[in-house]
Amino acid sequence: MPRFDWNGQSTADEYVNTFDTVRININGQSVAKLSGSAPRVEIELIDGQSMLDLSEFRTSELVATGKIDGQSNALLRSEGEVLFNGKIDGQSRVTICAGGGVEFTAKIDGQSHVWYSSTGPVRGPEVNGRSRILWQGQAPAFIKVDGHSTVSAVPAFLTFDRREAAKATDSQNNTAHVWRNTGELAQDEPSRLPDERGGSGQTGGEQEAESSTPVDTTTP
Repeated sequence: MPRFDWNGQSTADEYVNTFDTVRININGQSVAKLSGSAPRVEIELIDGQSMLDLSEFRTSELVATGKIDGQSNALLRSEGEVLFNGKIDGQSRVTICAGGGVEFTAKIDGQSHVWYSSTGPVRGPEVNGRSRILWQGQAPAFIKVDGHSTVSAVPAFLTFDRREAAKATDSQNNTAHVWRNTGELAQDEPSRLPDERGGSGQTGGEQEAESSTPVDTTTP
């Protein structure tokens, strides 16, 4: 059963083609890309300032059994379902391309940002803290959106760019790099996306969380 452990400041570009489950553990400031194929991938940990790129890896099932935390960056792809059994926290950035559904069994918290494109159902228990969800395809069904979190739909004329998503560290400034412009947006306006009514304003038709920050209307 292939297993990859990347720690410290390691850099790796690996290829594996197997009929067994592939297990991954990445931490520290490691940067790793894995290509090839396997029927199932299990991610035990993504933490620290690590970067994991699975954009060119083919699998029909991807399961994150442990947490994704710190300032880590994960670029995940599955032709089938994606399951997160560990929480997504810290200032982590997670990009998901799923041919099936996506399920979060633990909450999304901290200042984490999650981008996803899915053709199947997307569900989860809670989005909390100052988390940000950007989605295209199936609308998410979260039981609770709390804190200052936001859940935003990405306009259909933007196409998902997995490679550029891996480089993104701030969704406010890199949204149009993650969702590749097909000609409807000016190149010098990368961070302002039209809302669903056709105007320019919030990023991708942003919907504020239930407990958004109140507006002070007091005249000075």
